[in-house]
Amino acid sequence: TKLRQAKPMNAGKSAWDNWTMGLLSDKPCLRSGKPLHTVKFEKNDTVYLEGDQSIEAYFVKSGGIRLERLNSRGKRICSGVMRKGDFFGLAPGFQDGNYLDGAVSIETTELVRIPQSRFLSMFASEPELAIELLRQILVKNGVLGVFALSMAYGSARENTARALLHFAEEIEGTFVVRLSRDDLANSVGMAPESISRTLAKFKIEGFIETHGRAIHLLEINSLEDELS
Repeated sequence: TKLRQAKPMNAGKSAWDNWTMGLLSDKPCLRSGKPLHTVKFEKNDTVYLEGDQSIEAYFVKSGGIRLERLNSRGKRICSGVMRKGDFFGLAPGFQDGNYLDGAVSIETTELVRIPQSRFLSMFASEPELAIELLRQILVKNGVLGVFALSMAYGSARENTARALLHFAEEIEGTFVVRLSRDDLANSVGMAPESISRTLAKFKIEGFIETHGRAIHLLEINSLEDELS
């Protein structure tokens, strides 16, 4: 009997990258070719609430999503920002359950809706895709773990710089943070007044400039120096 040839270690990543590139097209579909639906949200629209039944996961086709949850004091805090190419709303085991975070659009956003059950059937037929997704989740959780640990021991300047670098996205060659001051403060456990004072100092020092709610990072190296 001829042994089945093992797939290369990077087969899962290649297949995953090809699929996610397809999700960005005008006709997103599953690996099987079954079409998927897209949905559009305007700024500050709620995609789902923390605790809602988790039937679908989402892929960000354009725009951005703020994940948020209630802390022990009943205050809503920002737990993450999802951008183009990110998945969110994935349930443990890809079974129907409850969302651990709420999701709100931070600008006009287009999402691809993917039933949780479709992930399960896709991974059953192509387990290398599940391995690649697990790898990405572990990497992301590792980054978030380091981020959270650093915040616990950092100064106001260090925590503010770390948050700016963490949430920045590159737009036409410029790194920009598009979160409200409250969301930025909540993400690092600082009072809004404290983070506003630190941002004002960074602005005077030429590290950043502000355009409405958007924060443009002018001196990446200087902000990184705050972390040492």
